[in-house]
Amino acid sequence: MNSFSLNGKTALIYGCDCEISKATACALAVSGARVIVIDSDTTSFKAFEDALGADGFSIKSIEIKPNNLSEEIDNILKKYGRIDILVNNPGARFSQANSEIQNAQWDMMVTHGLSQAFAAIKAVVPRMKKAGFGRIVNISSYAARIGFGFTGIDFSVYNAGMTSMTRQLALTYAGTGINFNAVAPGPLEGKGACGYNDAELSDILKKTPLKKLCKPEEVAAAVLYLCCDESNYVTGETMNINGGFYMV
Repeated sequence: MNSFSLNGKTALIYGCDCEISKATACALAVSGARVIVIDSDTTSFKAFEDALGADGFSIKSIEIKPNNLSEEIDNILKKYGRIDILVNNPGARFSQANSEIQNAQWDMMVTHGLSQAFAAIKAVVPRMKKAGFGRIVNISSYAARIGFGFTGIDFSVYNAGMTSMTRQLALTYAGTGINFNAVAPGPLEGKGACGYNDAELSDILKKTPLKKLCKPEEVAAAVLYLCCDESNYVTGETMNINGGFYMV
């Protein structure tokens, strides 16, 4: 048995401007999937794409117009014939302190972010349902349940929406062969930690039993599991990759 194999599968990752998406693209490609990454701007992904491609892995980034997302994904379906996996990470980031959030920031994070995630799902579900197979993984965050003073309310609401959407759609499509799950990482190492000052990092580590930050590769490993046959009996779940954050 070839565990955690995605040979013959086509994976679509929506959102590339973060380390989680890069680590996930690598994990899925190494496991045999043909990986397509879409975003409104893929500039930051190109060097990573070229490096993986040079190693012989199937990976392609495509710049899209988010306001025309359904048509863009339909064009990808026509070109590649199938999308078996959708990893939904349309780019939500930490925002300003709650007192400084403007309406435009709220709309970009919550209204636009959730609408884009849902639009991507709507675009792939009919073909997945017809094929009798699909894996959809929404990237959420620990902030859906627990916030800090530096966690904007728009960021928390966006991520809570992603987990709620996951549960509802999992129930709606149960029995069709499409499994919906979410992954909620804790505070991240690397680029994800750049927004924390020393006091914030100290507070995070104090509240984390494992006393370390989350690695993007650890998030990608959870996504990989949820995309493989080994997770056939898992749907409607949110995997919390946070070093025991919710225990304290």
